[in-house]
Amino acid sequence: MKNPIAIFGILLVTYFQAMSTNEEAEDSCEPMSSKLSLLRKSVATLGKLVETFICNFETTQVATSTEKSTKQVASSAADACSSDFEPALDKSNKLVVCNIRLEDFRQSSPFSLNNLDFKLCTHVLLSGFFKVNSETVEFTENKLDTMNLSTIAGTLKSSNVKVWLSIGADGTLEPEEYSNFTKSEKLRSKFVENVMAIVNNFALDGFSPRWRYPACPYENCFKFRKGDTQNFELLMNSLSANLRPKALSLVVYTTKSFMYKTMFDLASLKKFTDYWLIVCYNVEGNWAKQASIATSVEFFERCLNGYLAQIPKENTILGVTAFNNPAKLVNAKANKLGSGIKKDVAGNPSLSTFRNLCTEISKGAGQMVYNESNVLNTYWTQGLDWVSFESTSTVRRKMAAVTKLNLGGAFLEHIPDDDFDGVSCKCGKYPILRTINEAVRGQGLCFIPSCPTPKP
Repeated sequence: MKNPIAIFGILLVTYFQAMSTNEEAEDSCEPMSSKLSLLRKSVATLGKLVETFICNFETTQVATSTEKSTKQVASSAADACSSDFEPALDKSNKLVVCNIRLEDFRQSSPFSLNNLDFKLCTHVLLSGFFKVNSETVEFTENKLDTMNLSTIAGTLKSSNVKVWLSIGADGTLEPEEYSNFTKSEKLRSKFVENVMAIVNNFALDGFSPRWRYPACPYENCFKFRKGDTQNFELLMNSLSANLRPKALSLVVYTTKSFMYKTMFDLASLKKFTDYWLIVCYNVEGNWAKQASIATSVEFFERCLNGYLAQIPKENTILGVTAFNNPAKLVNAKANKLGSGIKKDVAGNPSLSTFRNLCTEISKGAGQMVYNESNVLNTYWTQGLDWVSFESTSTVRRKMAAVTKLNLGGAFLEHIPDDDFDGVSCKCGKYPILRTINEAVRGQGLCFIPSCPTPKP
């Protein structure tokens, strides 16, 4: 940008040169035409300079205004991020479901109910609170000395947070145990009866039978158990018949997407299901034999679209996780897929949560790689340690699908694994959960920059 004062000086010099040329023309014996031609050129030059001056002046004003506007937006975003989350009125129908386990409240855990920001969860899915005997379908409540379901559910509901109970996928009822008891109409009925007794006793808002690997044991999902498809449908039908008249929700949790869609008739299940918790955050198939991979956006969308072809999008709750499955490398230099990553070798447990991973990254050691592809998302490696994970930037990109496709909302597995107090990641409290809320329910004023950030 040119100096406006200098330009104005040039205009004055040019003006006086033109005047001098005009005076010389009057005193000279040379033909007037040549003098006038020179004068015309000077005036034309003056006109161009005037235009340049005006253009530069306007550009200066626009640039200054834009710069101020950008600073104001950045300042507003910073202010919004430092303040409590406030949902947007036009997104009041969107759900954000937070998963919390009973073990998260153990005395050895740094997380407590006081750490929960109630504004960031419309619903809480509680798991691990009941153990079920698969032969008799008797329920036994798991309790801690410091915390129990009554206290937790009461606190959540007093803060206008809806509470769903989950049984299964947390050591309370294994996949094959679900398969065993659903074969009997008598045991199915008793299971539903016990579920309803708990829901009514604790004034809960819904139930999720988390038959995590439906129709098969962990070891081999391709050994189908005869009758599982029909038996699960019968169980869901009975649960729905008891929950819906009380305006309570029946929530399906999906996993191993290709197996779930193969084993169950989603068209039949959707008649009984109020919400679907869709798990597309870990890569399935051949890659999973090497390491647990946080899905890329492309893979994530492909998984999601497979479900949306069969279930209502308005009932679809899209999942991400703050839990990692670290792996050990065979060779420290071989840190890419297909080059020696083995998930059957126990990984470093200190890297299993987003919060703890931030602590390691903040030390400045290791290497973090953003490699967005149809396979890999983001990973961090140091020596033989390797872990794929979700960052705030990848979560934000995935949550765009909720708005774009007008889905029912989003859920976060293991919210205590997020940086709930903001100490480890230095990105504010709950960077993952806050990013989900800003994208799904927020006004778009606060988006936490890429977190975690490697130490320079």
